[in-house]
Amino acid sequence: MTTITLEVPDELAAALNQLRDRLPDLLPEVLTLLSADNGTTIVPSMRYRVFEEMIDFLASGPTPEQIAAYKISTNAQERLAELLEKNREEGLSEVENAELDVYEQVDYVMSLLMARARLAAHHKSGASARPVYHVISLLESRARFAAARSGHDASV
Repeated sequence: MTTITLEVPDELAAALNQLRDRLPDLLPEVLTLLSADNGTTIVPSMRYRVFEEMIDFLASGPTPEQIAAYKISTNAQERLAELLEKNREEGLSEVENAELDVYEQVDYVMSLLMARARLAAHHKSGASARPVYHVISLLESRARFAAARSGHDASV
């Protein structure tokens, strides 16, 4: 990764400092938005930490039990909470809305994988419980995310 040093006004430096950890993710999105205005094309970045976390987890070859127990990192959970709170309070920018979309996509993919992993574990164990439970669990997860995104009080 390349390090870039810039001279900027103090006010801008203070604002950028608040976003320091997210700048590598935000700058490609800003470039994409700027390029849309002048007609040039830049491939939009899909480099969101939560997406990379999911890919890294899946690339590690997890067992069905590990998939069923998967949770995003504490940092990702905190960022999601920030986005949902800001969405409820004042609304999100296009970049933030795109980031929230990625969280929703990760939740959807992992919810599907979790339901299938639980179903596989169910069949493997020979348990007599009905697999409908796993579908209900998936639907509850999707409903919680949708409620949180729409501003209703729900934990994701």
